[in-house]
Amino acid sequence: MDGPDANLLGRFVRRSASFGSVLFTVKVLNFLLLLFVFWRLLDPEQFGVIAVAQGVTTVLAPGLNFGLSNSVSRLFKQYESRGQGRDLIGSVFVTAALGAAAVCAVVYFAAGPLVQALFPTVPFAPYMQLAVVSAFFLSMCLFGEQVLRVTDRLRLNGALVAAELALKNAAMLAAVLLLADGAFAFLLGEMLALGLVSAIYSVATVRGARIRLSPAFLRESAVLALPVVPAGMLDQLNNYLDQFVLANYVPRAQLGLYSQAVKVGTVLDILTRALKTVWFPTLLRSRDGGPENRKLITQSYVFTFDFLAFVVLGIAFIAPIVIRLLAPAKFHPMCVYLPVVGAVLLVKNYVFLPSLRLLTTRFALATLLSSAATTATAAALHLTLTVRFGIVGALISLCGTYLLSFAVAEGLARRVTPADIPWGRLAARILVFSAVVAAATWILTLPPGPGVHLLGAAAFLLVGTPVAVFYYRNRRLLSGEGKKIDPPPGAAEGTS
Repeated sequence: MDGPDANLLGRFVRRSASFGSVLFTVKVLNFLLLLFVFWRLLDPEQFGVIAVAQGVTTVLAPGLNFGLSNSVSRLFKQYESRGQGRDLIGSVFVTAALGAAAVCAVVYFAAGPLVQALFPTVPFAPYMQLAVVSAFFLSMCLFGEQVLRVTDRLRLNGALVAAELALKNAAMLAAVLLLADGAFAFLLGEMLALGLVSAIYSVATVRGARIRLSPAFLRESAVLALPVVPAGMLDQLNNYLDQFVLANYVPRAQLGLYSQAVKVGTVLDILTRALKTVWFPTLLRSRDGGPENRKLITQSYVFTFDFLAFVVLGIAFIAPIVIRLLAPAKFHPMCVYLPVVGAVLLVKNYVFLPSLRLLTTRFALATLLSSAATTATAAALHLTLTVRFGIVGALISLCGTYLLSFAVAEGLARRVTPADIPWGRLAARILVFSAVVAAATWILTLPPGPGVHLLGAAAFLLVGTPVAVFYYRNRRLLSGEGKKIDPPPGAAEGTS
């Protein structure tokens, strides 16, 4: 492999590690707060209410700003080359903020009966009302984050993401300690923190923009954004459809345990957020590089799977030991969900690779088609399996949903950004990873005790050590200092 290719992947790895280390640290602190504070102050039933409300916030947020943040991502470089990048950001930001406020007001004051019909076990007032307001603030955060990404202010972006997580935890803790209704207090604290962070994002956005409203800037943005609005909402709906269905078919306490297992596994979302933030501008810069770009995509598919799989196995084997030793007994049953939940979330996060390849083009309709097909499949699976088999059915449905999402996104991405994906190496890794996840699940069904904890730790070391050693020995190649990044034939094959 020639020098430029090595340097390109090296830059990708180094910047991902730099950006992701801050987010990972904050996520670990967040888990410690759950372990030592929130799981002692709240019970699983309250977390069941919180899970549904947070899902509503996340599904609503992408649609409130009409998808205009994504249009900025795809148009900024074009307008910047003409000296109008700041004008584009200013015009689209004002439009997005006003539109989000209007839609949020309509949902808050007029959609109560509809929301209550969909989620009869969770009162609209006050829980869902807080969720709607939080959705407005989250939409502003998402817009600001896209602007910081496309203008390559990654350090500020990382700092604000970390600040968001830290402020949310601080506000939620203060509210839970002060108010009697734990679920309401948790959601109120989250809303207040999102409001503060959205204000900071808005200031950062305005400082990099010129507020100059012009139909010329909005017309092209709207054309690109309209297909993305339903696509973004459908993608988030896919992520929460399992909990929305479970809310009406399992006890809220059981939903709370399941949602907390998902919460532990979302460390993958944080790490993927770092990869995505670095990968998008890197890919934009390399689009004209021809073979260099295709090589970056190829290596990213292998590196990302190894990285995410290693984290999942750490969660599957180590997190249950910590939870059973330190968490209240009422949360111990969630441990058995962790390996499979982690595996499902790996598939979910892996979809970002072909999805970002689509976003570097103007193939927005492909994104909408992919999301629509995935949502239709997800709804069919959840209404068939989740309704009948509960959480087991939900996990199977989620896995099927994300696999289809990846297949559709990859198929569409190949039409616009061809790449030589190493399917053989990936297949070997997937087989071994699946077997280890099954073993971890079996270990967690055994009666808890020192012997089971030692067995889990030994299994993780047995599987994880070869991977860590391989990447440590090839650290110079990954940093871009070497001449070759591909592992030797057969090296680390079958490891995750």
